[in-house]
Amino acid sequence: MKKLLLILVSITVAHTLARAQLSFNGSYTENFDSMGAAGTGYPAGWSGVRYAGTGGTGALTLGVTTGTTTTGGLYNVGASGDADRALGTLASGTTVPRFGAQFVNNSGATFDQITFSGLSEQWRTGTSATANEAVTFEYSFNATDINDPAATFLPLSGMDLTEIQTSSTTGGAIDGHANQIAISGTISSAGWASGSTLTVRWSDLDDTGSDGLYAVDNFSLSATAVPEPSTFALLGLGLAGLLARRVRR
Repeated sequence: MKKLLLILVSITVAHTLARAQLSFNGSYTENFDSMGAAGTGYPAGWSGVRYAGTGGTGALTLGVTTGTTTTGGLYNVGASGDADRALGTLASGTTVPRFGAQFVNNSGATFDQITFSGLSEQWRTGTSATANEAVTFEYSFNATDINDPAATFLPLSGMDLTEIQTSSTTGGAIDGHANQIAISGTISSAGWASGSTLTVRWSDLDDTGSDGLYAVDNFSLSATAVPEPSTFALLGLGLAGLLARRVRR
């Protein structure tokens, strides 16, 4: 009976993660304000899991904090009652979180260059003066969900969420709006074909001491399509015609 229950839970978690996909047609933005000041639901298309830690693995329910929490998990973070929200992570020995989203290319075109940007905010300081914490960003074109162990995920360090208060040795809540940096990254020659899926994720680590809380805000994704061969042909004909006219003159 226990084995059957475990199988059913695993199937439910896998189905939930696989279902979280967003239609993409060239641009996307998410400021996370739709979560509300007290919301415990992820924005549409986003999901989070515990991928390591003594608490096991599986989907994570979103908590709400101003940065005061010491419990590992994923959080709707911001000042108390403030409509300006961010999606954050705090790792612990029990819970090591991962969160992200999946985008299905429904544009009918192949995207060659993919550009990401956003804000990295720190809402709680860590207690280690030697561990410069980072929540690493990765992307994949063959993942079935954000936690697919068989997928190939590649790093894009410019989108990492990094510790700002690196000299802190006292864990405590801080203002993430006053402790934020711009992040960005670009994938060139991506070959993101129409109908295929791009998965992005941030993975936390349980660092030495009490960890800091890091969040992403104002996330943006844009992509540039590869011109069709017929487009190149038309450009070639146009250039040939222009040259011919110049020769006749």
